[in-house]
Amino acid sequence: MEQVRFLGKVIKNGRYYEVSVPDLGVYTQGTSIKDAHEMAIDALEIIVDKPDFKAELLPIDKTTFEISGSNSKYLIALFFRQLRINAKLSLSEFAQKLGAKSRNEYAKYEQGKAVPGLSKVAEIANVIERTIEIGRVWRTRKQKKTTQLSHHA
Repeated sequence: MEQVRFLGKVIKNGRYYEVSVPDLGVYTQGTSIKDAHEMAIDALEIIVDKPDFKAELLPIDKTTFEISGSNSKYLIALFFRQLRINAKLSLSEFAQKLGAKSRNEYAKYEQGKAVPGLSKVAEIANVIERTIEIGRVWRTRKQKKTTQLSHHA
């Protein structure tokens, strides 16, 4: 599976630098930008809570970064869990809206036991009435080229 990255932000607030990665539900702070980045890595590893998972952070500029990890299925699972939580739906309610036969059918995505295909991602986007962008980003030091697929609910 290819590496998945999520966008994060660092904002100075008084003496501290607040970090947020809303798509993963990661919020923390540090005393410097470097410390804030380290705290984001630690927070994500604690939330994922898998011994074989190591988070990685790629700074884009002083206020923006991308965060990824050694096993993308855990990040995808966390992302889908956060989508459901933000929609204020229980696992059973979300599965029912998706037309799943049981809540376990959807739960396998949140547990990292399965990764949904594009058609299922489109169904999930419709349920939560949100755009989910799926893309591939290639970076060099001087340029950024993006190819992306989107489903707009």
